[in-house]
Amino acid sequence: AMERDAADLDQDGRLDFTEFSRMIRDREDGDMTDEQIKKRFDELDKDGSGRIDMAEYLHFALRDALARSSERVVDLFRKWDDDSSGTVDKKEFIRAIRSLGFADMSEDEVGSVFDSLDDDRSGKLEYK
Repeated sequence: AMERDAADLDQDGRLDFTEFSRMIRDREDGDMTDEQIKKRFDELDKDGSGRIDMAEYLHFALRDALARSSERVVDLFRKWDDDSSGTVDKKEFIRAIRSLGFADMSEDEVGSVFDSLDDDRSGKLEYK
């Protein structure tokens, strides 16, 4: 929540390009070019509004983190994994996302992020 709220300077629940690029630079150690950041922004800005909503951002951030299977994500998933199954199901995921400060997202929005991360459609996200 901290990262997201800090990035969203005007607190409108959406990130404009300036907010987004500042956040990317903070997270990615500044190794992305402006062009790459712009391309990523445009990919996320599905409706062409010049702003990314939090569902779009959350989607990108989780997919990105999972792709890098960073330690932080594995630790996070381990915390969310109530039954220690090595996977996170949709209920665990929704609860976890809410606890991260995305309480203003509907269950459907969070659910569709989950579905997009669940590549094999198993209803679970593996994180081992």
